[in-house]
Amino acid sequence: MLKLTKQVMLIAFLASAALTSCEKKEVVSTEEPSDLEKLKLQKIKRFISIMWEVPLAGVLFNEEKKEFTFGNITMAKDKIEKIYDVSNEYKFNYERD
Repeated sequence: MLKLTKQVMLIAFLASAALTSCEKKEVVSTEEPSDLEKLKLQKIKRFISIMWEVPLAGVLFNEEKKEFTFGNITMAKDKIEKIYDVSNEYKFNYERD
C-alpha cells in the first residue's frame, strides 16, 4: 500500500510540475508584411500576369481576404502560392538571376 501511495504521489507531482511549467507565449503579429512577403507577392503577381495573360496592373491582392483577383477570377492566396511553388518551368524561364 505504501508503494502505491508513493507512486500516485510521484505521478501527481510530475503531472502538476509539467502543467504549471508550460506557459503559453503570446504571439504578436505585425500588420505590415515583411520585405520577403512583399517580394513574394510581387513575384506571384508577375506569375499570374504571365500565366493567365492579364496585365500586371490588373492583378489585385486583397490583404483583408487574402485573395488575388485578376480578370473575372478570384483565387485564395494559399492556392496561388501552391501553384507558384511547384511551377518550376515558369521559374526556369522567367526568374533566372
